Amino acid sequence: MLEPLYEKAEEIDRPVLSALLAFVHHRRQHRESEHEWIVRYFELHWGRPVSFGFSTPRDGAEFQSFLTLWRERYPFVSDIHLIDPRRPAGSGPPDRLVIGMEVANTGLYKLRQGETVLAGSLLLPGYNTLSLPARRLFDSDGILLFILEIKSGDVLLIKKITLESQFEGTEQKAPQKEDRRDPEFRIRLLFDGETLVDSRKRKRPPEPVRTGIDFGVPYKNHDPEKRPDPLNQSFSILSAVGLAAHLIRSLAEKNAYEPLPPLRKVRMLELTFCRVREDGTAVERKAVVRLRVETEGLQLYGGVREKRVG
Repeated sequence: MLEPLYEKAEEIDRPVLSALLAFVHHRRQHRESEHEWIVRYFELHWGRPVSFGFSTPRDGAEFQSFLTLWRERYPFVSDIHLIDPRRPAGSGPPDRLVIGMEVANTGLYKLRQGETVLAGSLLLPGYNTLSLPARRLFDSDGILLFILEIKSGDVLLIKKITLESQFEGTEQKAPQKEDRRDPEFRIRLLFDGETLVDSRKRKRPPEPVRTGIDFGVPYKNHDPEKRPDPLNQSFSILSAVGLAAHLIRSLAEKNAYEPLPPLRKVRMLELTFCRVREDGTAVERKAVVRLRVETEGLQLYGGVREKRVG
């Protein structure tokens, strides 16, 4: 009775209905239906906290315990996005693109393309990144498919990641790089075919770095300068404290680094890059890369049994 109600319900009511349907099928031991609705609860409604007025406190406590157990074991991954590489102008096409994601629970992951495993390691709760080979996207319009498998406990979540590229406009001639060489001139004075003066002129070189340290009194082998007795020297404590404070401030300013700009998270990435034709001409192209993520299914492992929902 609840399935048709879910389809007709408003978006604000669907999280609690999907969780409630998973709980009802769990009580009836309909495992496949339970998994189908728990996937909807997490993937479509992000596992939002829900509450429902049961007839008895015992049923309400059992419902919340059921959701808590799934939150602790479900390999929930949210906000999968592309990271803008912020490449300098005139760069060639990138070989790889980086995606970022928020992970709820510790889990093992495997990234593959077809039957080829590209990477595999551990995902920790919090922000994680993965690098995807993407060079083929910048040869022509194309699509790359990746399968991301995340296993937490006995639960395996399978996601399909699609990168699609589309070129915009036509090839444009790449801008010429600025010639940064120092100008050099040659001046010759000729008289009756003979060279009288021949001179080369170059840009004036920069002045040497000045350290601000003056040399001391030069050594004299006669009448040496009288050296002060260090035991009779005195100094101001306030001056010493001021000097120490100045040194501390100088060190702090020296070690202060400009903060890095925040990551730019996008689902659509516009990249302008340069490439060289067969005739040696450098051209500039613009490509748009779109990211699409779909949940393929959920597998549960119990002994040698395996169940799939999706």
